[in-house]
Amino acid sequence: MFSLPLFRLNTAVSSLSEQLKHQQNNNTGNMNAFCRMAYLVSCYPAVSHTFILREVLALKQRGFEIDVASINLPDRDESVMNDDEKHEYAKTYYVKKEGLLGALKAHVAAWRHPIRYAKTLGYALKLGGWNLRRIAFGLFYFTEALMLDRWMRAHQQQHLHVHFATAAANVGMILKQFSPITLSLAVHGPDEFYDVPGQWLKEKIAAADFIVCIGAFARSQLM
Repeated sequence: MFSLPLFRLNTAVSSLSEQLKHQQNNNTGNMNAFCRMAYLVSCYPAVSHTFILREVLALKQRGFEIDVASINLPDRDESVMNDDEKHEYAKTYYVKKEGLLGALKAHVAAWRHPIRYAKTLGYALKLGGWNLRRIAFGLFYFTEALMLDRWMRAHQQQHLHVHFATAAANVGMILKQFSPITLSLAVHGPDEFYDVPGQWLKEKIAAADFIVCIGAFARSQLM
């Protein structure tokens, strides 16, 4: 059995910032720690993710210090981006862009904590069960999680917020096993609802410190 994290109904900026404050009230420490957080997105900026861009910009206007990481490069060339997108593109950390060298550096850095490294690797591989393809993806997600950990440490970030409970959330979930960060998810659906075991949705719910749902239907699918 696993304990359910705290749920909210929508991803409005006010709700997210209020939720972060609520989470801080349940922990010790300074509120300033939760005025800084990292975002993880599968593709940023992207035409289909303009709401994430607006959310990030609005949070920055409210005084949050936001660092954004994207698994993939933007969905279009910089020449056709607007000014806000160009600004975010220049400041975003792109995981896959780091390539093999970036992956090796992350593994070397993580080896300084061999027990955590081994436990997290075992966790990632176990997610694949007996499916070799899923085991291989678990290894890829593990590597991306280590790369993200190295980046977050360099930016002194301790909270990670992930939009969509799909592939990028796999990376965040595995990172949570390795690093003492807090993790929040914004669940939109419907992709993650079509294959709950295949999307490791139960494990993501268990890993998250809190979850923001876009509506009552999305929340009902997680309860």
